[in-house]
Amino acid sequence: MSTRLLYPLEENRSNILGKKAEGLRRLQQLHAKLPRTWVITYEGYRRYLANDETVLEQLARELDAILDPAKTYAIRSSASFEDEAQRSSAGQFKTALNISGTKPVIQAIWSIWATANSEAVNAYLKRMGHPDETLDMGIIIQEMVQSQAAGVAFSCNPVTGREEVVIEAVRGMGTALMQGGVTPLHWVNRWGHWIQKPDSDDIPLDVITAVAEQTRRLANKVAYDVDLEWAWDGDVIYWLQIRPITSIRKTRVYSNAISREMLPGMIKPLVWSINIPQTNGAWVDVISEIIGKNDIDPISLAKQFHYRAYFDMGTFGQIFESLGMPRDALDRMAGIRSATGEKTRFKPSPRMLRHVPRMLHFGVKMWTIQSQAQQMLLTTQKAWADIPIKPPDTLEEQALLRRLDAILHIHRQVTYYNIVVPFLLRFYEAMLSKGVERTGTDFATLNLVEGIEGFEVYDLPGLLTQLNASFRKLDVATQQHIRSCTYAEFQQLEEIAEFRSGVEVFLEQFGHLSDGVTDFSNVTWREQPEMILQMIADYPAPTAVTTSRTSFDDLPVKNLRRRYLRLFYQRARRFRFYREAFSAVYTQGLGLIRATVLALGDRFVSRGMLKTPDDIFYLYEQEIRQYVAGALAQETPAEIVERRRAEMELSRDAELPTVIYGDQEPPLMPRSQRLLTGTPTSPGYYTGTAKIIRGIGEFRRLAAGDVLVIPYSDVAWTPLFARAGAVVAESGGMLSHSSIIAREYGIPAVVSVEGALSLPDAATVTVNGYTGEIILHEEKPL
Repeated sequence: MSTRLLYPLEENRSNILGKKAEGLRRLQQLHAKLPRTWVITYEGYRRYLANDETVLEQLARELDAILDPAKTYAIRSSASFEDEAQRSSAGQFKTALNISGTKPVIQAIWSIWATANSEAVNAYLKRMGHPDETLDMGIIIQEMVQSQAAGVAFSCNPVTGREEVVIEAVRGMGTALMQGGVTPLHWVNRWGHWIQKPDSDDIPLDVITAVAEQTRRLANKVAYDVDLEWAWDGDVIYWLQIRPITSIRKTRVYSNAISREMLPGMIKPLVWSINIPQTNGAWVDVISEIIGKNDIDPISLAKQFHYRAYFDMGTFGQIFESLGMPRDALDRMAGIRSATGEKTRFKPSPRMLRHVPRMLHFGVKMWTIQSQAQQMLLTTQKAWADIPIKPPDTLEEQALLRRLDAILHIHRQVTYYNIVVPFLLRFYEAMLSKGVERTGTDFATLNLVEGIEGFEVYDLPGLLTQLNASFRKLDVATQQHIRSCTYAEFQQLEEIAEFRSGVEVFLEQFGHLSDGVTDFSNVTWREQPEMILQMIADYPAPTAVTTSRTSFDDLPVKNLRRRYLRLFYQRARRFRFYREAFSAVYTQGLGLIRATVLALGDRFVSRGMLKTPDDIFYLYEQEIRQYVAGALAQETPAEIVERRRAEMELSRDAELPTVIYGDQEPPLMPRSQRLLTGTPTSPGYYTGTAKIIRGIGEFRRLAAGDVLVIPYSDVAWTPLFARAGAVVAESGGMLSHSSIIAREYGIPAVVSVEGALSLPDAATVTVNGYTGEIILHEEKPL
């Protein structure tokens, strides 16, 4: 007598059932609800191949013992290479549904066995690179679910690999999903929120929500992304199949959600080729301290599309997965909101435990980093002081490259601190704010900077206010002369020595700033001193501050709690100073880089390679080094510059998506006309005249009370906020410069507004700082 062929799924524990049956057995072990299921082992198929006629008789006897004549069954294949991670074999084998009776079931089984060696299957194996693979075939027999709705669920987006549950379903039997012309309902759930769902409510949302929750749970249990089939009978959700999602990590996914804040706007080639290795290299240093040695290439973390920066979210996803975090953790930590407007949250998983020792070591380093930061700051300040801002005209090209290398070596170390210091400041402020809020005190009113030694050196608004006060004390004739004279003429005015000295000190401290401090191709303040004179002359006089500031000593806390709060208060103050100090030496370094590459540009002009020194910003660093070394290229530097200028101009006003899939540049699309919306970051309503300000050089165009519309902002833009009635920015988040300053000034702000710069200049707009809406009024402002 032969061994049994047919087993209840829960009874057979062998590995001769096929991948699909093994998947169902895993679902059963995870306590997922399955319809009654039986399996036929490989033995039946092997006897079929051997032309053993007794197999039919044995199947008939065993099927008679289990089949209910009143029920129908699904007969499915379970091949040895079916439903694998690298190949699904979907559609290669027959499936028979709604089968009733022993004889029809045997016929269905026989038809599946017959397809196992079909030409189509053999062609599939050859295409997949396994032409000689031996196939075994198990069979699954399941009771049919009389479903009111059925469908499929993916634990991650099968096209993009994004961490979101994608569900498709139809009313009735799931077979309709396979029928041509049938469009299933579609849902997408990201981080627990529905970001896409159909208008129809044919299928209750609570059922789909349960499907999403169970899909996420099952994927976490099996520790890989899954594709699940399910059916709902009006009461219970049954799981019919589980398989790995194939080919989901092959497409690179790029996002500018973070880079719009860190590297906003269009980036010229030289700026890209210097900044990306510096910035990403520092990030890799931080990552390596947490996860250990790795082979992450800093250059591969970011990519340019139409001269804009996008981060490779796949690489970041792998990093976060190794820490047991969600692949989208970078977006989550940056505070990117879901479609519902709520901030997303995550809980670290147990997989993080293996990194705990290294993370603890990193935490200790961060807690004790103050002395290292202080030493690095002093070392950098001395190094920058020893390097002349403008390279001597006698330096040859090779010498200029050596000067550039020396600057980049120090700047690379500064970049590390320019990353970790702000994060540490946020941590200390967060710890402090929790304790302060418990006392009933608004943390925003706590004075964190009063009395910090040396902080005044970095107080840009304060120094501008002082200089404007000094300017207004001058007689009217002198004021008018200063407004119209050149800076060289201004330096000759002996009767205003004190004011002139103050301006010179201001330029010494802030002359390295520009419209975008990370973009060293922008003209610095030092290079346009007449504009600085105008800024000082037009800077508004301070208004009365109604918000009172709270001293730490006035907080109603005592004993150990006060000592605890004082610890974080002192650290927050110290790192507030370090944030400003490292930001200053970081941008000073960029100023030295700019001066060096402009000197190289000047040498290229003298050799007839470029038309102007500024053209050098359209060459990549490696190209410059090759030209200095005398290497020849198919295009001359001038031809490359002309081509790239044209490319940047063509894409300047293009609308690019937040997420790009694959390495191919998306086609350029003109900005569409639409109601503008963004992320509200400072509350309030305001209606006024929109002024499109693309750079600090347009400072005087902004009248008091205008709506300031900008591409982004950093510290160099601060003077503009003193005049604005509201702020609209194309990029940014809750912690962007635009948002922080707007909240401090008490004016509405909306950031991440795509197409903000396409608003008609001087149009009347209403800014809703609660909903993020920008309403364009048809009537012209009076």
